[in-house]
Amino acid sequence: MGTWGAGLYQDDTACDVRDSYIQYLKEGLSDAAAAQKVLNGQKSRLRDVQVATNIYLALADTQWQYGRLDPSIKKRALALLKPGAGLDRAREKVLATLKKRLESKPKPRREIKVVPPKPLKAWTDAKPGTVFLLPLSTSSFAALVLVANIGSGPGKQLSMFSVLQWKGSKEPSLAALSKCRFVDVPGLYADSEKNRHIAFLAAKPRSSPLEGLIRTQIVLPKLPKYDGTGFCLGQEKMTELVAAGIAQNR
Repeated sequence: MGTWGAGLYQDDTACDVRDSYIQYLKEGLSDAAAAQKVLNGQKSRLRDVQVATNIYLALADTQWQYGRLDPSIKKRALALLKPGAGLDRAREKVLATLKKRLESKPKPRREIKVVPPKPLKAWTDAKPGTVFLLPLSTSSFAALVLVANIGSGPGKQLSMFSVLQWKGSKEPSLAALSKCRFVDVPGLYADSEKNRHIAFLAAKPRSSPLEGLIRTQIVLPKLPKYDGTGFCLGQEKMTELVAAGIAQNR
């Protein structure tokens, strides 16, 4: 996820949480259901303290702005707002302002016009088991297996992949890949848990998150069951983590 400033919403995660919560309200969900759906969509990322902080702060602030601040969300956000070492002055100021806002009287409850949700846009018609090649360099590739296409946020769909213990310079055969096991991919931070399923985020609005991946005609008959968890990043950073995962699992 990208961060481009100290502001609360100068971060992809915070923007996604805000936009998703508002959209879920527009779809007719209750305040509690909309918040829970946001958190469920970020479940695998809540294990990372830094990311969890961005998620809860954005959710609490959005709820406050709409006069719908949930006491439990407020409590969690305030607990995460404790000053931490390494924060620059701009970020400290942003967090201090947010703390003051959350502790003040919420804005009057804003009514939300309910509109029918738009259908999810599928980025591929490939079926689960289809193998995609991810370029690791100009001459080597990793083999990813599509395990599921899932909804992730309003109107969004993510293609979830598992990574095979394979690295090569040309398209492999079904026989070769059938002998490979699936590997875990390390998290973004040193203390992050490893991930069995990954997804890519689009580099630009309305562009395909699968751009750059090479779809093959190979379909594995057996694949790991998708358990509802996953880890998503931009393709450049995820490529580094995939390469690290393959190297660590040899």
